[in-house]
Amino acid sequence: MKHVSLDRVHLLKPIYGRADDDPGVRLNLAKELRDRWKSPDVDALETATLFELVKAPGNVPGATWSPLLSPPAGRDEAAEYAGNVLAARMVLPFLVEHIQTQTDGIIKPVTYSDLARLVGWVKADGNAYAVGVGKVLGVVIDLIAVGTRDWPEEMRPPHITSIVVAKSGANAGLPSDGVKGYWPGFEALTPSEKRAKVRDEHTRILAYGPKWLEVLDSVGLGPLPAPVVLDPSNGKHKRYGWGGGESEEHKQLRLDVLARPELFGLKDTLLSETEYPLLSGDRLDVFYRSQTRWVGVEVKSIRSGDDDLERGIYQCVKYAAVMGAQAAANESDSAEVQITAILVVQKQLSDDLEALAMKLGVNWMVLAPGHFS
Repeated sequence: MKHVSLDRVHLLKPIYGRADDDPGVRLNLAKELRDRWKSPDVDALETATLFELVKAPGNVPGATWSPLLSPPAGRDEAAEYAGNVLAARMVLPFLVEHIQTQTDGIIKPVTYSDLARLVGWVKADGNAYAVGVGKVLGVVIDLIAVGTRDWPEEMRPPHITSIVVAKSGANAGLPSDGVKGYWPGFEALTPSEKRAKVRDEHTRILAYGPKWLEVLDSVGLGPLPAPVVLDPSNGKHKRYGWGGGESEEHKQLRLDVLARPELFGLKDTLLSETEYPLLSGDRLDVFYRSQTRWVGVEVKSIRSGDDDLERGIYQCVKYAAVMGAQAAANESDSAEVQITAILVVQKQLSDDLEALAMKLGVNWMVLAPGHFS
């Protein structure tokens, strides 16, 4: 045997003599070998040692060691790939569970360092050793491709590994160029085009919903229990569902804003509504209508990162255009109605996002947590 790869601690127990539990006797291996080789002069049991794989009976030297607990340096190609397979089988359920616990229709990305820590690739100084994580993600893609190879094309899952992004550098917030294996030409896109591409894929990943459990089953890793999170308001268990659920922070901000039209200089509103449907198929978090004004509000809670805040700016551009188009379609309103789309956030925008909002003519308002207390 050149390599033995195990995912848990076992022993290779040498078999001597002719005990009743000897697998050589029990399986009649001597006859099997002679019959297969058709040579009575060769007795393989005389020139080799027979081993039986058994569970470790107790403390075994090295029992706590795992190839995943140290960087994969110095391993040959076959052993490295075997380690990457083990790591991939840890990573895929983790990614599925991460998707299941997202809220507000957005995915908080996972970094390469996060995955390195998950599989135990940590350096002596305690920092993650993320070199090689890209290869593990490549194996994740291979596992899914093999497990779903017989599925109809329309049922094939989106690219779950796109939620793993760089933490810093020029590609911060984006997957590495390894995605060009399934997104040809990705490396040639502009940074804004890359972000749009990734966000679209994240939308597809969330929409795939509980089908991810079928993907886990297809590669022999299911079922995955529904994640349980404690609700800080009452200490009870709260279950999320595939990114579609709304966080408590977003919900409270939305309802607080709905009750305060005066924040936007509105009096005598004819309509105040939350989750107001537009003809484009979008929904405004908050909508007010008076005799002379239509105001649409997009809210982003303290949970939103810069990526989602940037999305909010572009959402306001879209909502203003759609509301204007609806007013124009209603000739009695178009001449006298002022259209406004406003972004309400709970933390200051970064300098880059402020510059973007100003360039696009998007107004924003910062209402820090506790503002309405």
